Amino acid sequence: MKSYEQHSDQKDPKKHGRRNFLLGLGRITVLGGVIIAGYVMKKQRNGDCEVERCPNGNVCRNCTIAGQCNLPSAIAARRDAERK
Repeated sequence: MKSYEQHSDQKDPKKHGRRNFLLGLGRITVLGGVIIAGYVMKKQRNGDCEVERCPNGNVCRNCTIAGQCNLPSAIAARRDAERK
């Protein structure tokens, strides 16, 4: 009967090194994908509004840019104006 060490692939330094290299490469690729996806999602969440903060304190009634603003309060104000 042969010993466990003769059958194990983990004792072969070439296979073990290649396996660790590929696992590390896969981990780095997944991490990069998560970082890129987070960046893209953050850019989409901010919207296309020229200003990130409302210049009128979230009062859209007399705002001059409320028609182009994608902040949640401006969207709700446009939706309410369409209902009336």
